[in-house]
Amino acid sequence: MPDPETLERHVLGTLAAAARADPSDIDRATVLSDLGLDSLTLVSMLAELEAALDLALTDDDTLEVLGARNAGELVAAVSRIAGRSPGTGKPR
Repeated sequence: MPDPETLERHVLGTLAAAARADPSDIDRATVLSDLGLDSLTLVSMLAELEAALDLALTDDDTLEVLGARNAGELVAAVSRIAGRSPGTGKPR
């Protein structure tokens, strides 16, 4: 698993790309609904993170990510998933 700072930058960068937002406008307090992201976009973003971080996601992992209300909760969820995933959790 990458260090927490690298993981956070990667998740926030992926979030910014999905929202078509400037990465400097996204921080842990950013509310996901304020970015106009729907659940389909979040699932697509999660698939990108799964591939990029070599994660093995379960259905419960997907639900955990979809339950995130802000970027900080999203980062925390991906960090927990990366910590228990059989993959490397390292950005490719």
